[in-house]
Formats: sequence, structure tokens, C-alpha cells
Amino acid sequence: MYLRLYTWGLLLLASALLVQALFFESDGPKAEPEPLRALSQPEEFGLKDLSTALMEAKDVAGEAKAAAAETYDASGIAASILLAAAEKLRIVPVDGPISSEFGSRVLISFSRPRMHSGVDIKARRGTPVKAAGAGTVVFAGRNGTYGVMVKIDHGDNLSTCYAHMDKSLVKAGDVVEAGQEIGVVGKTGKTTGVNLHLEVRINNKCIDPRLVFTWPPSPPRKPKPQLP
Repeated sequence: MYLRLYTWGLLLLASALLVQALFFESDGPKAEPEPLRALSQPEEFGLKDLSTALMEAKDVAGEAKAAAAETYDASGIAASILLAAAEKLRIVPVDGPISSEFGSRVLISFSRPRMHSGVDIKARRGTPVKAAGAGTVVFAGRNGTYGVMVKIDHGDNLSTCYAHMDKSLVKAGDVVEAGQEIGVVGKTGKTTGVNLHLEVRINNKCIDPRLVFTWPPSPPRKPKPQLP
């Protein structure tokens, strides 16, 4: 009989402790779980405020865009210099439409705009590329993302570059005449297709080739979505 009373007493005591633990909160301080504290107080872990980081990234992107605009802005070039360049560069290197214009462009949907320092002229692979004007070849060969490239110095700080060719027909030091074949259209280097990438540089500064050459206007293109 005493054993039964002792057993029932233990059961009642255990039940009372369980009820207290479930329905009554302790007056003492409770430690907040570490993951929640880490999320609510990021400064304790040396993390920068997210909004501040985004603002700084936006400022850097704006500065880079402004620097690119200043580098490729042709408005500071005198009309007389452009006229002199047009007099020297009388030959369109390849007959064909402009497939990509000079300026900021988006190559792949949702990618960031990048500066395109020349124009891409669409033509069949193997089409002869002609020198736009008389001058001296200062470079002929592979040049990174340009692929096979030829650069011609026309004097008076004027030069032209012809890139993405399959091969060049000249070498550095050659003196070429306007209209002379210097290579063939290809698809070397980093390019979106078979074309000739043409650059015009004054004082080693890329300008829009349309300021020198005459092409019909390119048809409007549907803009690609961009990252914010």
C-alpha cells in the first residue's frame, strides 16, 4: 500500500513539473537563438548595410559609364579634322549593311551595356577587305578579342583598324594604297558572327565611323532587356 502511494506521488510530482514547464514562462532572461540574432544584428558580424553597398555599386557604375562616354565622345573633335579624315578615307572597306553600330550596346539579353568602339559590317566569309585609305601597316596579326586584325596609320594622328578577319594579306611595315586588299572577312576573336569590325581613331581615340564614312541608316532594332 505504501509502495502504491509512493508511486502515485512521484507521478503527480512529474506531472506538476511538466505543466509548469509548458504553461509558465521563466522570469529569467532567455538567450536568443544564434541564427536569428545573426540576421537581426548583422553589424555584430562585420557585414555592411546592404543598401549602402548597393548605393556604392551604383555610383561606381555611373562613374565608369561617364568615363566611357568621355573617352568616346566625338563632339570635341573639330569639324576640320573630321573633314580631313573623310578626305583620306575614301574607300568603304567592305560592301554590306551595318549589323552593329558604334556606342553602348547589349550583346545578350539581361547583360550589362558595353561600349562598342567601332561598327560591324556584315559580309560573306572570305570577302576581300580593302584599305580605307593610303598609309602604313603598323600591326597585322592576332590581337586578343579582335582576332586577326590589321591597323593602318594614315598620318596626321589618323588610323583605322580592321578586325575579326580570317587572315591578313599584309604585314607590319607594308605601305598600302587606298583600296588595296589587306585581308578577308572572317569570324576570329570575340564576335557575334561573320563580319568586319571597323574602327576609326583620331589621336588614338575611337570615333563613330559614320562621321567619316557614309552608310544608309540601320533599321531600328528591338531593345534587349537590361539589368537594373
